[in-house]
Amino acid sequence: MEDLIGRVLGNRYEIVEKIGAGGMAVVYKARCRLLNRYVAVKVLRTDTEMTDDFIKRFKVEAQSAGSLSHPNIVSIYDVGNEGNINYIVMEYVEGYTLKEVVAKSDRLTWRASVRIAAQICAGLEHAHKNHIIHRDIKSQNILVTSELMAKVTDFGIARASSNSTITITGNTIGSVHYFSPEQAKGQHTDEKSDIYSLGIVMYEMLLGRVPLDADTPVSVALKQIQEVPIPPAQLDSEIPTSVSDIVMKALQKEPRLRYQTATEMLKDLNTVLENPNNVVITESNMGATTVMSSVNENMINDRANKPVVVEDDENMGRKKKKNSAGTVFLAFLCSLIIAVLAFVGVRTFIGNILGPEKAEVPMPNLIGKTLTEAQVELEELNILVKKINYQESDEVKKNTVIIQYPVANITVRENVKIAELTVSLGKTETIVPNVINYSLEEAKEKLENEQLRYSVAEEANSEVPKGYIVRQNPTENYEVSVGSIIELYVSSGPEEKQVSVPKLVGATESAAKALIKDAGLTYGITTYETDSTKSNGIVLSQSISHGKLVPEGKVIDIVVNKKENSNPEPDEPKVSTQKIYLNLKNKGVAGKEFTVRIEMSGGGVTGKQTIYEEKHTREDKELLLDVSGNGLAMLEVYIDGKLDSSQQINFK
Repeated sequence: MEDLIGRVLGNRYEIVEKIGAGGMAVVYKARCRLLNRYVAVKVLRTDTEMTDDFIKRFKVEAQSAGSLSHPNIVSIYDVGNEGNINYIVMEYVEGYTLKEVVAKSDRLTWRASVRIAAQICAGLEHAHKNHIIHRDIKSQNILVTSELMAKVTDFGIARASSNSTITITGNTIGSVHYFSPEQAKGQHTDEKSDIYSLGIVMYEMLLGRVPLDADTPVSVALKQIQEVPIPPAQLDSEIPTSVSDIVMKALQKEPRLRYQTATEMLKDLNTVLENPNNVVITESNMGATTVMSSVNENMINDRANKPVVVEDDENMGRKKKKNSAGTVFLAFLCSLIIAVLAFVGVRTFIGNILGPEKAEVPMPNLIGKTLTEAQVELEELNILVKKINYQESDEVKKNTVIIQYPVANITVRENVKIAELTVSLGKTETIVPNVINYSLEEAKEKLENEQLRYSVAEEANSEVPKGYIVRQNPTENYEVSVGSIIELYVSSGPEEKQVSVPKLVGATESAAKALIKDAGLTYGITTYETDSTKSNGIVLSQSISHGKLVPEGKVIDIVVNKKENSNPEPDEPKVSTQKIYLNLKNKGVAGKEFTVRIEMSGGGVTGKQTIYEEKHTREDKELLLDVSGNGLAMLEVYIDGKLDSSQQINFK
């Protein structure tokens, strides 16, 4: 078959790499150019004989599976052909087959086994309700993600086979271990056949091996028809009896004694997860001796020479052809003998590689730990790292483990390269958040959460409170690289009025103070220096040069010239205090209040100043008052507003 890597199918699916192959098809990883996502493309082999009916059935089955939509079923997206290439496009699942998971882990815990079985059962329930029978349930056809999400794949491919013969491939060797008794006999299969195969898969998860095995595929087929497996609970005491009973009911030889629907089995699986000791499995003659029709290898070989006819559901209810449909598988089993030597050789080869059995340890939980922490922990447990993958993550910090294989608590062998870790690259691109009208601290936190840096500048704004973001650059919703700098402009409050500083140098001290006040500025302090070349008492310098714009109310300091030999300014007159006496006996009207007001002029006051005003009565008799001033002063006494007397005082 030609190599398709690099080719584009349907002008849409670009083949990237080969990820699997079987007897009938090759599976590729491809990129859908339309939706920019990875898909899996299954291409029918062109190196095998295919009739038109074979291709037609392949497409019909693909379209039938495409009608299914369930989280535990690999989705079918498209089906097409290009020249002699027939292909199916399906969901690409990042993970491993259940066969690989069991092989690497030796066996799964009973809880993990039941959880995975319940998911497979849920997928089968959906398919059966849509009248689609899988017919090839096996651990190789179950994909498991690192989160233990199980997805059933390869729906319907088993039915897309030639009318006249069955092609024998290496993959079929594995399938015979999962065949139901009715499949081994070549009889009609229905939903209960899928349930039997699921029972085998569940047995394999619990014990690490299939229940029935033999040296040749023919012998395995005979065991499927005749031999009852040993219940899992008898082989491992840690497996609850209820779990073992579910498996054994699914593995009943007679279809009528099995679970009749996937819904029935799913109900028991979910119940046993909640409480393994509170489940009673309907007996359905479990443990009773069943008389089977005698089948032996000679009978199979005798039938091998008869014509082969594959039974099709479309022919159900119609008159059958003379040749029994049961001979299909019998011929197939005989053909498998040719391939069994290769199978044995492969087993021997694997045994040589594995070598002596190694100690086992539980896989630790590494999710959320840094890569360094994970590597140290694995090294301490003697678990070797097979591969480290990296992927972007919007949620997880850089160098943090986000996916691990095997998952936690799975038993693994020491000193075997098995661990695969997927590590977060963090974000490479991010969206700028809106921080306008946020406080500076809130804005910083939002930007740091998006792994962005920032610069800060202030600008006046009368509408945005001081300390809050006025504007940003780039604006919100702009896509930038992680680590980019976002410019933040923080409000410094309303814009201050600017005034010009007046020229103070050369003015007297008192004039300078007046100029400062008139300009809307604030006078600060005056210091004195001596400059013999300048007039005494004038301003020598000012703290802010004249003509400069400063906020209104800014403080201005001045330096004033004070000559040492200059005539001292005259001393201000000394203030003294004298007592005055006033007789109140004959003032006013007897028995009534009257007002005494004393006014002073001179004595260091400007104009006339009231120095005393109170109400009195004649009973007060006299008034003794302290009066302060300097020089000569005139006192006038008023009774109820009328001048009563006056006197001159000389303050010494």
